[in-house]
Amino acid sequence: MGLSAHARTGENGATVLQTEGTSWEIEMLRRMFLWIPLLAVLVLPLRAAAQEVSDLVDALGVARLSEVLHREGLDYGKTLEAEMFPGQGGRRWEVEVARIHAPERLQAGLVAGLAPHFEGRDTELAQAIDFFSSDLGRRVIDLELSAREALLDEEVKRSAELGFDTLRIEGGARYAALARFVEVNDLIESNVAGAMNSNLAFMLGMSDGGGMLDDMPEVDILSDLWSQEEQIREDIGNWVYPYIALAYQPLGDDDLAAYTEFCKTVAGRLVNSALFAAFDTVFAAISYDLGLGVANTLSAQDI
Repeated sequence: MGLSAHARTGENGATVLQTEGTSWEIEMLRRMFLWIPLLAVLVLPLRAAAQEVSDLVDALGVARLSEVLHREGLDYGKTLEAEMFPGQGGRRWEVEVARIHAPERLQAGLVAGLAPHFEGRDTELAQAIDFFSSDLGRRVIDLELSAREALLDEEVKRSAELGFDTLRIEGGARYAALARFVEVNDLIESNVAGAMNSNLAFMLGMSDGGGMLDDMPEVDILSDLWSQEEQIREDIGNWVYPYIALAYQPLGDDDLAAYTEFCKTVAGRLVNSALFAAFDTVFAAISYDLGLGVANTLSAQDI
C-alpha cells in the first residue's frame, strides 16, 4: 500500500493532511532504512582521508545500491501519483521523480554527509574497511543488496513477511539473534526519527508549493506528524524485521553473531551514526522536493 491522503479541517480551521495505509514516510524509509550497506555514493574528492573513505564505500557495494535506490524511487513516484493525482502526472511527473531520485544526487549528498564523520578517525575507518572487505563483510553486503533487489517484487515482499511471522511465532535462538541485531543498531528508533524528519520535509514542501497544506501553520503540521509516531514505529518494525530475516537467512548463527559483534565496536557504531546522519540529510532534501512537486502538480490541475 502507498499513501492515501485527503484533507480535513481541524478544530482551529487549519487544513490537516490525513493518511491511510502505509504512509509516505515508510515508503521513503524503505529506500533509506538500514545503516549497514545502504550507502550509494560516488567516489568524489574529499577534504580528508579521501582514498580511505572511497575504499569504504567501494566495500559497501555502492554502484549496485545506487541503482536499487533509483528503481525504488521511480516505483514510489508511481505510487504517489496513483494516490494523490491518479493518471494526472504524465511525463512531467516522471521526469521530476527521476530527477529527484537521480543516482548521482544520492551519491553526492551521501558522500558529503558521510565523510566529515571520519575526519580524524583513521583507526575506526581502517577497522570498518577491514571488516567490510573481509569474506564475511563481502557476503553480508551481497546478501543485503540482493534482499533489497528481491523486495522490489511484491510477491517476494509478502513471502518475507509471512516467513518472519512464522519465525516470530516459533521464537527460538534465530529470532532472538535478529532482535539483538536490531537492538544493537537501534534500527527502530533511529529510523523513526529519520522517517519523522522526512515526513516533515515532505509536508513543508507541500506547504511551500501552495498545495493542500499551504494555509496550515507549521505548529499544526508538527502536531499532525507527532500523532502518527506510533503508527510509524509499528510500520518500521513490520518492514525491518522481514527484511533482515530475508537478507541474513543464508548466514549461519556464528556469522550473524560475528556481524552483530562488529556493530557493537566503536568502528561499527561510527559507521552506524555516520550513515544515519547522511541519509537523514539526503532524504529530507528528497522528501521536500517530492512534496513541492506534488503541490505544483495539484496546483496545475486547478488552473
